[in-house]
Amino acid sequence: MVRSRVQRPAAERQVFRYRKAFHPSKEAAEKGIAAVFGSVSKCDWDKTGGALLNQKLSPDLLEGEENVKKLAQAIRTFFMMGGHHVQFNVVSTELLKEAQKKA
Repeated sequence: MVRSRVQRPAAERQVFRYRKAFHPSKEAAEKGIAAVFGSVSKCDWDKTGGALLNQKLSPDLLEGEENVKKLAQAIRTFFMMGGHHVQFNVVSTELLKEAQKKA
């Protein structure tokens, strides 16, 4: 006697696994914070279990009150678009390169 297995549809078999943190690709990061926020805000946060977005910022983006206001507006917009959690790392490229040399 031959037994056959009933295959479940692929959608039922597929298990989604998300990282606990998202990092924009180099290409996405080069398009700017608005592009990164727009992309990440499309994520289905219910499936992530609370993942966050790591976003690198150059210190010069925080120079001056006007720049700080622009960043604040971008953050508000991110959350209005469905964004969940963002963590900023404010560090210059020069400092990162210097740290790589020491490692």
